[in-house]
Amino acid sequence: VILNNDKPLPIAKSNDYKNTLTVNYKVENNEDCKSLNVKSISGKVIDERPKELTLNSNILNTATNIADTRTINIDTEVPTVTGFSSTATAGSWYNAGKMIQITMACSEIVNVADGATLSLSSGGVATYLSGSGSKNIVFVYNVAAGNSTGTSKSLKVTGVSGTIQDIAKNDLSSSLPSHDFPCGIDTAAPKKLTIGGITNGGTVTSCENLVISGF
Repeated sequence: VILNNDKPLPIAKSNDYKNTLTVNYKVENNEDCKSLNVKSISGKVIDERPKELTLNSNILNTATNIADTRTINIDTEVPTVTGFSSTATAGSWYNAGKMIQITMACSEIVNVADGATLSLSSGGVATYLSGSGSKNIVFVYNVAAGNSTGTSKSLKVTGVSGTIQDIAKNDLSSSLPSHDFPCGIDTAAPKKLTIGGITNGGTVTSCENLVISGF
């Protein structure tokens, strides 16, 4: 039996005379097709008389092929992330309490389970907001205390966690495309500047005893 994705399925040899022949199909990679059907049948089948049955394409035109009674789609292609975008303003700094929406574009429609998250280069986490059942999944990043991009105005997604699958339940690929949100995260309060070595009301006449700390 040859399917319309060119997958050959052998019929096991048997001495039992039955009015049905069964073949098993184990789906493997790169066997994608829409509306699975039998394309051709070949080989020798003998009934109990014995008489050889004629197997040809004519028996596939009797409204009893697979696609005549049901729709079976084979999908082994893994969905991938094709890009990221965000509501962050380029060149801006964000402190604790600020919010940034991040949209993840996928190669095909995916379903997202609650609890899916994005890990960020600031040490923060963006949580799933909306978009399940589409190609564009929206996450929200609430900047938290301790998050930081250092002195760099560059925020990136470093990982995707949670259950994100296409309709055939293929898991989203962990590979991420190159991207950069040109904004900085800084949640640290400015340090107090302390100047020592000066007596109250005094005048600095030499820098030898002037101490500036707090950087």
